[in-house]
Amino acid sequence: MDKFHKPVFRAGIMIAMTAMLFIANPVFAGLEGVATLYSLSGDIFMKSDGLWGVEAQKGLPVYHGDKFTTAGDSFVRIRFHDGSFLDILPNTNVRVAEIIGDEGLGSQKELKKREIRVFVGKVVYKSSPVSLISTKLIAPRAVATIPVNSKTRFGTDGTLAFINRDRRGGDMRGDITEGNVPEALTRQAETNENYQSSVAAAKIRQAYLDAVKSLLTRRRDSGVLLALNSSSLLPLILAQSQDEKKTADQVLVLGAQYSVANNENMLIENQSLKGNPDPEVRERAKKGESSTLRSLTNAQNGLKTAVQTGKDIDNAVRKAMTGDPGAIQEAIKSLKPVLSGMIEKQKGVQAIGRGKEKVSDYVTAGLVGDPKKVEEEEIGKAAEEIKSEIGNGGNTDQLVQQKLEQNTADGFKPDQNESGESESGDNASEKEETDPTAVDKEPVIPPEPEPWKPPEDKPYGQ
Repeated sequence: MDKFHKPVFRAGIMIAMTAMLFIANPVFAGLEGVATLYSLSGDIFMKSDGLWGVEAQKGLPVYHGDKFTTAGDSFVRIRFHDGSFLDILPNTNVRVAEIIGDEGLGSQKELKKREIRVFVGKVVYKSSPVSLISTKLIAPRAVATIPVNSKTRFGTDGTLAFINRDRRGGDMRGDITEGNVPEALTRQAETNENYQSSVAAAKIRQAYLDAVKSLLTRRRDSGVLLALNSSSLLPLILAQSQDEKKTADQVLVLGAQYSVANNENMLIENQSLKGNPDPEVRERAKKGESSTLRSLTNAQNGLKTAVQTGKDIDNAVRKAMTGDPGAIQEAIKSLKPVLSGMIEKQKGVQAIGRGKEKVSDYVTAGLVGDPKKVEEEEIGKAAEEIKSEIGNGGNTDQLVQQKLEQNTADGFKPDQNESGESESGDNASEKEETDPTAVDKEPVIPPEPEPWKPPEDKPYGQ
């Protein structure tokens, strides 16, 4: 399996990027977590407050519902605020949840339930002697309640679960065997849908953040294009055509692709828990699946509109480049408000999708409260995040400049249409294009994976 791409955030890249991180990343938002990253090593993907893409660092807070995916050489230790510890071993996919009281999100009621959901891999949980929180270790088809002041090794291949306790007590149910708890093998992680869909979502999110960083560093002062005349425009485009940074509309497509991948990851997670022997876990998985299906449909439609927006922008820029070379500059000038409107509309679509996605993650993690109220709050926050990431109107001067560069690099000349034929004035026509990625039907729930079976010639894990 390929090594994870470990994100690197360089200090001082620019003030705008820092501001975006403070808004978008809960690490900087002044929120209180349920635990802290105590130590770590190797390549790790972390999902924090509903979003993948946070760089795991020692001392960062861990929030209710955060997820971790470790590579074959990775390790994470979490210290909970009651003094309990959780070690996450290699090739492991885990969600950490603390279920709050029935009074709902933001309740002041003391936390009473902690869940460590292991979808594949192995963890070691050491319960504090002073902990007052009831803790469950959960695998897709097994659950174990852990007594205080105990050390428990727990693991699963995605179907069978294994446990080793230094102290008796608590309850065990489901497909669980007591004794040796082996670490997960790389081939198990490679074939586990929960693990792989987590990796996919995290990688797409990182690609989006990288594209946003490039977009921010490329922003130019307004008026750069308007200062150019038609005779100097083409040489400038040719000189800059090798810069392949993504444009605002392409960044929005990446964001929409991430939303689809994240929802698919949550759907697989909820599906895998529908057969759990704990009725509370099953009921929560059922609610999570229902919420995620609605969010996934919205995300798929958002991806469809993002792709179409990009095509519409490309067609509009190429149409402006067609015809009398002396009129190109004026055509581009009049085009800018149209492109800005297209980007703003797509940003609104993406904000709604991100808000619904966050609610689905909360439902999946087990937070209670008024989903409609939470959704409204999350859509508002998402709109501010996207504004910081993409900018007002996608920074239209930069967007047009990049589109001109890309079209020129592709061999499109200002006096040609997309087929290379001469075209000008009233004779210009815009071809209809269909979106090959469009999804017009309800999402199909992925089938549950076949249970993994150990080789017959040697015991599991050896």
